[in-house]
Amino acid sequence: MPGGTAAVLKAVLLAAAEQVNAEKLALFNVRTALDLPLLSLAMAFRSDDSGLVGDVFEWSVLIAINTGENEVTQMVTDALTMIGLSVDRPQAVLVAAEPGRLIEYSPELPMSATLATGRRGRPPRIDKLLVGATTKSWKADLLLGEGERWVSASLKSNPGAVQASLVHTTDGVHAPRIGVTATSSSSAGVVRDPESGGVVIKVPVDGYYFTLARILLKEVREAFVRHLSVPSTPLQQDVSGVARQLWIWRNRTVAEVVKILNEIAGPLSIPISGSRATGSSADDASSSLIAVDTLVRGGRRVPISSAGSAIYHQRHINFDPVD
Repeated sequence: MPGGTAAVLKAVLLAAAEQVNAEKLALFNVRTALDLPLLSLAMAFRSDDSGLVGDVFEWSVLIAINTGENEVTQMVTDALTMIGLSVDRPQAVLVAAEPGRLIEYSPELPMSATLATGRRGRPPRIDKLLVGATTKSWKADLLLGEGERWVSASLKSNPGAVQASLVHTTDGVHAPRIGVTATSSSSAGVVRDPESGGVVIKVPVDGYYFTLARILLKEVREAFVRHLSVPSTPLQQDVSGVARQLWIWRNRTVAEVVKILNEIAGPLSIPISGSRATGSSADDASSSLIAVDTLVRGGRRVPISSAGSAIYHQRHINFDPVD
């Protein structure tokens, strides 16, 4: 299995696991979605969830930060410095208030961890803020920081959505101070948003990444609907081998599969490209997302049609099964 495929497949499975609520976890007698065997995850999966492509990107960024991917980590460090928080090695914790549940992802926060709000007075403790968190009072998707000092951040694949989330609202609502989004390599950078005063991290992501994410998400979704049974008819052949691999792993937990994929993926956790700009040299925060389906072949960028891209990638993400 190629490293890039493993990295994106890992994000796809984590995004799928994230949507499993506490009620379903209780039915399978596990505490967290990471404890679910893949077959149980397939049974609990909501196939009607239309926002998973964006979730896959968000998980890719989260993993890139926590595994120390150089360029993404440096961008986060720069953003934290711009708002007055210096850290040795930034970490990211997924903490989002959603209807019926509050999602948290390792590394766990210290009990005394505080939120740097940019307001006067003593910074509030995060655990106390989260006790009564709702979608109205908590607008962040994740926390960025280290140790006991953290900043709330918005993480969206759509730059427009990130900018909107940074706008300060009424008192009592902790608007994110940092926004993280995807863009092309030519407009990547860490910039100040003039409207909110927040900082926007624009991660350079190839269109190839989103194409691969959509293909893997489609194949995982179809495999889950079949409860991981491998298709046998000519019209439903497992071209890439994803369904076969999931069947082999059906009794392994999500956490175990993620560990295997970590070893295959290596240090690069998100396909990024090109050099980045900083400060005034980068485009404004409202620049639109550029995700063109392209490949780089021998240093030459080759555009391909949307129909052709699916065929091409299905052929080239094929891999031998891993036990």
